Amino acid sequence: MSRDLDPAPSVPQSDGPAPPATVAEPSERPDGGPEGAARLAPPPRVVPAGQRGPLGPDAIVWRQTQEWRMLAGAGTALLLQVAHPAVGAAVGEFSTYRERPWHRLHKTMELVFGGIVFDIGGRHEQGYRIHALHNKLEGVDMRGRRYHAQEPDGFFWVLATLIQVGVEMSELVGPPVRPHERPRLYAEWLEVGRILGLQDHQMPADLPAFQRYWAEMLHDGLDRNRTVDEVLATVARPAAPPGLPVPEPLWRLTAGAVGGRALGTLTLGLLPPELRRRWQLPWSRARELELQALGRSIRTLFPLLPRRARVHHWAAPAVLGRGR
Repeated sequence: MSRDLDPAPSVPQSDGPAPPATVAEPSERPDGGPEGAARLAPPPRVVPAGQRGPLGPDAIVWRQTQEWRMLAGAGTALLLQVAHPAVGAAVGEFSTYRERPWHRLHKTMELVFGGIVFDIGGRHEQGYRIHALHNKLEGVDMRGRRYHAQEPDGFFWVLATLIQVGVEMSELVGPPVRPHERPRLYAEWLEVGRILGLQDHQMPADLPAFQRYWAEMLHDGLDRNRTVDEVLATVARPAAPPGLPVPEPLWRLTAGAVGGRALGTLTLGLLPPELRRRWQLPWSRARELELQALGRSIRTLFPLLPRRARVHHWAAPAVLGRGR
């Protein structure tokens, strides 16, 4: 299984200790990194006159993210997000994911996918809302530097994980994104970034630039910090989804145990192998075979469900209403 949107420049890995945590050179980083970065300006709340972006029914991102199986990559995306020093600090201090682990997933799906990708409630209004939610989040990041949640570095990194993990997830469980479609898919995600308030110079300009940025971030932009460990623990023992009429002890013994194993396999399996090695996360040939079998089962069985059962409710008003 491919580990990038397309073959990307790899960063040499050694068998010795991981190198000291440093900030990559600014060549491929949006805005050159978090230190002293300007905050994002508020995005427009309405579509500028005469502007029609690429996020419509024919968008690849519509096809890729409209079904429930896209959630197979949710744990990996969150894990990669909180490995960023500023994002990990902000989530650890301000998020309620420990007490309400399903709530953060729900808000991401509602705002980013339902609100922006599928335009439920006006995508520019939702972009403005996401921007406003981060207005007062600031502190000291996991590397001892001041941060603000509206700085472009961390903001784009969260978006980058949705882009990259989304492609990895599609390869594993479907529907696949073909190699020739990936530059267009990336261009669609750039439009999401603009709606969130990112400027073009704050994002890698095209797919090759994104691949270099991704390789740099994996090499020295991420850490196994305390928030990463907390997310790993949450993934290993997932709480029952809200509203499920099952007592917690019974959930832990039955569906929670089975679901925790599957979620853990998907989350660790979709991580870049170099991070698994650096973070010393357990993985084996048997676990890789388990991952491939899980992916094959989802690819085979999921399309047999009725269409209305496959499309998640954040996309349903836009997708099913158009018959796509």
